[in-house]
Amino acid sequence: MCLSLCQVKVKESEESIGGHESFHVSLLNVEKWLMIMRQKLESYRSSTGEWSLDNRQQEAERALGEFPEKELQLHQTEVQGQGVLERTSEEGRVHILRDMKHLRESWMALHDLSLNLFRYTTLIRARCKTHRIRYRTQERLFIPDQDDCHYYIL
Repeated sequence: MCLSLCQVKVKESEESIGGHESFHVSLLNVEKWLMIMRQKLESYRSSTGEWSLDNRQQEAERALGEFPEKELQLHQTEVQGQGVLERTSEEGRVHILRDMKHLRESWMALHDLSLNLFRYTTLIRARCKTHRIRYRTQERLFIPDQDDCHYYIL
């Protein structure tokens, strides 16, 4: 009887450790993506802090397109963290709560940055669409290039 009780405790401990490890890996993956994405979004800013896409609008839009999937991953990591918290001592909870708070704050800061970039790309797209007209002067035909914001003279 004592042996089976010990086996149960060992199994519970192993499951708890596995939960902690899995949460830690998920946390690191989301934090790594947040860091890389922040660097990527910041690269669309000039040295003065103004947005500057320099013919990289499609690249910026692809980067922004990653957010829905990563937001889901963030929520899954938070749920995982809540489960780990329930099986963690008071001393350990402090660290997990700190990590989860930092993760949420990092996400919110990056999310704000992405919204600003999204507004900028939307503004650029709206401005460009107003200039999509092919027009002819007396001597030349002007047509928009692929991003519809620059004109080539034929």
